[in-house]
Parts: sequence; C-alpha cells; structure tokens
Amino acid sequence: MSFTQFLSQEFLNHLFTDPVFSPPAALHIGLSTTTPGEDGTNFTEQGASNGYVRISTVAGEWGPATNADPSSKSNTTELTFPQATGDWLTGTDFTHFGIFDATTGGNLLAFGLLGVAKPVLDGDTAKFPIGDLDITLQ
Repeated sequence: MSFTQFLSQEFLNHLFTDPVFSPPAALHIGLSTTTPGEDGTNFTEQGASNGYVRISTVAGEWGPATNADPSSKSNTTELTFPQATGDWLTGTDFTHFGIFDATTGGNLLAFGLLGVAKPVLDGDTAKFPIGDLDITLQ
C-alpha cells in the first residue's frame, strides 16, 4: 500500500505541528480500475450509478497497531459495498482500492493493489472480509 504525497505531507506537518493536522472523522474506501498515482491522480471509479458508492469506515473498525506489529493495522469488521444494481464499469476489472477523506471528490490518502482483480457485476456485493484490508507503514 502506498500513501499519497498529500497524506505524507499531512503526516509530517502533524508530527511537527506545522500546521496542525486534523484527521477526518471517517475515511471512505473506493475501487479503481486503474493504478493510482502517488500524486492522488488516476483513480478510476464507477461513478454514482448501479449502486456504487464509497464505503465509510471509522476508527473503531480497525485494530490497533501493537508492539508486536507496530507498523500495520487491518479491518476488524467486514467492509461491504452496496449490492450492485447493474454492472460496475462493464468489461473492466477493479484492480486497486483507495482511501479518501470524503464520500465523493476529496483527497486520495492511500491506495493499494487488490489481491485479485475482478469485475463487479449486477447482483454482486464487493467486500473486504475481516482482516483482509491491511494498512502498513513502510
């Protein structure tokens, strides 16, 4: 998983309180058919049709970083997209996920490669089972 340039800058500013960083109350996960750039560009989403929306996640849905694994967190609840009411980006596989600071638009904070690229077809429910979405500092 990669952090974007935006988030890297925010972390450094937060660490040195120059300026103070206020984290978003919730994070929002989206799916992309393209490889995002570290500058936050090239994230290709379905758009607001066929049931697609970014899913929201809050702090309580993530396990703590621990002394045993101080650089990693993973989801402690299943993170589920709404059921597709039509094919999402017909004929195209989703290959990446992204974490944003807004339900639409906003800043791409981090992104990663999905374990398996796949389409989301009419009636499918895309999800990240417990422990499957790992956020790692490198």
